[in-house]
Amino acid sequence: ADATPGGTWSSGTTGVATVGAGTGVVTGMGTGTSSITYTTPGGCQAFAVVTVTPLPVAITGTLFVCQGSTTTLHDVTLGGAWSSSNVGVATVTAGGGVVTGVSAGTATITYGTPGCVATAVVTVNPTPDITGTALFNPTTCNGTDGTITLSGLAPGETYIVHYTAPSGPVTTTIVADATGNVVIINLGGGNYTTISVTNSFGCVSNVVGPILLVASGNPPAPVLTNSSPVCDGGAVNFTATDAATGVTYNWSGPGGYLSNNQNPVINPATLNANGTYTCTVTLAGCTSLPATTVVVVNPVPVISIINSAGPSACLGADGTITLQINGIAGNVTYNTIYNDNGVSLGFNFTSNAGGVLVITGLSAGTFDGINVTTPDGCMSNTVGPVTLTDPGAPPIPTITSNTPVCVGQALVLQGNDLMPGGIYTWTFANGSTSTLQNATIANTTVGDIGNYTLSYNIANCISTVTSNIMLYPPIVLTGLTPNTAIAYGSTIQLNVQGALYYWWRPDDGSLNNPNINNPIATPVDSTVYTVIGTSQWGCTDSAHVTITVNGGAPVVIPSAFTPNGDGLNDVFKVGNLGYQKLVDFSVFNRWGQLVYHNSYDPKEGWDGRFNGAPQDMGVYNYVIIVANSDGNNVIYKGDVTLIR
Repeated sequence: ADATPGGTWSSGTTGVATVGAGTGVVTGMGTGTSSITYTTPGGCQAFAVVTVTPLPVAITGTLFVCQGSTTTLHDVTLGGAWSSSNVGVATVTAGGGVVTGVSAGTATITYGTPGCVATAVVTVNPTPDITGTALFNPTTCNGTDGTITLSGLAPGETYIVHYTAPSGPVTTTIVADATGNVVIINLGGGNYTTISVTNSFGCVSNVVGPILLVASGNPPAPVLTNSSPVCDGGAVNFTATDAATGVTYNWSGPGGYLSNNQNPVINPATLNANGTYTCTVTLAGCTSLPATTVVVVNPVPVISIINSAGPSACLGADGTITLQINGIAGNVTYNTIYNDNGVSLGFNFTSNAGGVLVITGLSAGTFDGINVTTPDGCMSNTVGPVTLTDPGAPPIPTITSNTPVCVGQALVLQGNDLMPGGIYTWTFANGSTSTLQNATIANTTVGDIGNYTLSYNIANCISTVTSNIMLYPPIVLTGLTPNTAIAYGSTIQLNVQGALYYWWRPDDGSLNNPNINNPIATPVDSTVYTVIGTSQWGCTDSAHVTITVNGGAPVVIPSAFTPNGDGLNDVFKVGNLGYQKLVDFSVFNRWGQLVYHNSYDPKEGWDGRFNGAPQDMGVYNYVIIVANSDGNNVIYKGDVTLIR
């Protein structure tokens, strides 16, 4: 819409959008942008850009999901965003289309841009949430009349029940009773673990367990201990106590370990012995519940030296020794011991996943007896010696410069050192720095006066020198005579202050002394005088003054000339022009033929030749036009006699 009535609407790109000429109703025709123009009856226009976005295609993907799980939806149309009509049922990531089931029900998932969308209805199925209890224990040691009850399910619904019995994994199908319970029957004594159910929608419940069923008549389980933790290669001693008299012991463990001893021994115990060991006792055909004990065999680190680096600076203490440590876990604190030039030192460090340890803060010297000990006291092999060397300092550099230099001029600094291959670093008086060997401050200021420090670095060993550099102050010319107009033939005394020496120019004879501060000027033409002032240190400044000469002496036109080459009166020319300007100078013979013409240079004249040939003696006519200082032309006509 537009507030100005009576206009018409038009579209710049009708393939993208059309517009009703009288209504302003825009219809999208294709994706892209089009400029919409509104033209008033008076020809004035207003513009707006309309963007037409594509209509998304149908949403694809799985349209149902379990509560607490996710499904990913897709749409091939790019640039849109995802949203959910009911985030209490299902949420969706705006940029990825990942739908998460929150609660049972349905939610409409929308994809696209405002006004251009595709939708799909996602169903969130309920996920069971169960609890489990031992309802009935077996009545005999070998009985199978025990039961486990699972609660929290939908009455009358069929569930697939999964669990791990002492004999292994079991899957069965059970219908929940009127109170929402599922009863697992025909169970013997022992632990039942990883118990879950799957409903008809395929949604899997939480996991419960372990649930222990204790059978009547079983002998009591033994009490187990062991001597771990031990280091790799040590001995593990087991003990089993509090069992009934006359029982048989049955041990099992990692790697197929079996033993019938009451107190077995593993010697040597390797890393393969890590894990849980189980022991049951059997009496009169009945077996006790299993007892367990965990064996921990810690690794013994194996270390090697990867590389080493001496101190980076003279007399520094940032040398390093890098170790590769195998057989250790990541993110565990270990202790390292080493000898530093005969002194035993140590520190704690936290390992990383790569097993690399960098011993830092080392000065030059010999290091040996390097080993690593785990928190459990398992010590590695010993490596070394490693020798770290200390680099030597380079000679002190020298500083030279192009001083004396005045403020405002360029200061050139040069650095030199007798030991090549290092790095130069300048610190200027103004606080700035440079890493060039020869540094330049192009336009100096008073802040550049002071100390300049040059550091020379070889292998992080540094030598430094400081030099005080004086810059001479600039001069400023003052008291300059202002621009002035004088009459032709008059004089004026020029003046300037602020320097020790002066030089005025042009030195064309119009100044009585060009090398003083106040010369007397007698210009015959308007002249711009430039004065250069110099201080005792050679610092300079310049200034300009314009003297305008008004009027001039009368024009002098000779009546005769003698072009005989004697150097006297050889050329017929206009004299004493002064401030006047030559506009035209023409000479004619007695037949009216133009034999000479000049309209540019008052210092030039006729030498008595025409086309290079000497002309005859006689009378010649001239017309001379001169412009006065007021801009008006004066015409001089007459004759001149050529005499040979």
